[in-house]
Amino acid sequence: MITNCDDELRRISREARQALNWAVNMATKVETILEALLMDVQETDILNETQQQLRHICTAENLPKSVMESVISNVAKKFCRLWITWNSSCTKVLLWSQQWIDEPGGDIELREKWDNVIVKNRTLWEKLCGEAVIVEHENEEEEEDQEEPTFPHEFDDYLE
Repeated sequence: MITNCDDELRRISREARQALNWAVNMATKVETILEALLMDVQETDILNETQQQLRHICTAENLPKSVMESVISNVAKKFCRLWITWNSSCTKVLLWSQQWIDEPGGDIELREKWDNVIVKNRTLWEKLCGEAVIVEHENEEEEEDQEEPTFPHEFDDYLE
């Protein structure tokens, strides 16, 4: 029985790190897309790969650049809110679960990457919303009632 519990705790610890790595990678992708979209591009400029993909999407879907900017900005806000909300819990889970990870040395690098994501996303939030991030701690009943953010399944295809 104890072995099963230890195995489950190791699995939870691994999955927590996988979720955090996913968030770090997704943050990088969203940041890259947003930067490419908001960059002032002249007709004579050579577009990078992300800018080419964005232009292709706008052309294929007959979308004005302003619509794409709005959509990506709203998605970025949702991710910012999600990651800032995750922040305190992620830090606690990393510390708490170190004893069930075979090589906790990677946690230092992951924690640094995560802290960087949070700093960048607080700045991005302020840029997109024009206000500072204020995180209020909700009670557990409110957290359970809170709706999960939904993202279009196809959106991840554009991030690759």
